[in-house]
Amino acid sequence: MGLALTQRTHCRFAADIFTEGLMLLARSINPSAPTLFHAPLSPYAKSYKPPRGHPTPAPLPYMIDTAPKKLEWTLYPELRAGIRFAETRLSDLICQNDCQALEFKTYGKNFITSHGFSPDAFVQMAFQAAYYGLYGRTECTYEPAMTKAFLHGRTEAIRTVQPHTVDFVRTFFSEAPPAQKVAALRKACQGHVNLTKECSKGLGQDRCARRRSIALGPVPRSRRLTLAA
Repeated sequence: MGLALTQRTHCRFAADIFTEGLMLLARSINPSAPTLFHAPLSPYAKSYKPPRGHPTPAPLPYMIDTAPKKLEWTLYPELRAGIRFAETRLSDLICQNDCQALEFKTYGKNFITSHGFSPDAFVQMAFQAAYYGLYGRTECTYEPAMTKAFLHGRTEAIRTVQPHTVDFVRTFFSEAPPAQKVAALRKACQGHVNLTKECSKGLGQDRCARRRSIALGPVPRSRRLTLAA
């Protein structure tokens, strides 16, 4: 059974382990130092100090070795073949991607904000316009929104492609006058800003739908169209 973790979860886990390591060092000097993890420390840990009035635990009849050790895997021929094929597949996928860095110097944040646009929304609309100009269509796009206003908040999914986004890209590549194109851009950017605020408040459609499905179970087929509407 696999476990999918977001990048934010990995970073928080690493930060907590690092912080707890510092706290562990502090508790070796001062036992009353705080901790991130409230599970009691093992009496056989090196940094354990019994509370006042409590006896020191008797030593174990065997030694506990907590030193990290290299994991040794027993690989059968079938596993080796599967790993080799997976490595080839991964290499093919990597070679299908190309990454280049572009430093855009024509204008930046100050120019965008001086015209009343959100820099993030402006760039997101630029992505949509560029893709539509190349392929003549829009695709489902994901942008993460931070929910750090909540305790242990993770991310919410901002779905950039909305009706106002599609209206903007179609207007941008039409024969409409420049003023109409700018108006469509302004409407699309404002819609993206509003959607970002909703997602930051935990009101995005992705996580809400997932939380509902976990709490209430799957939606009956007879009600799916009603809920979707």
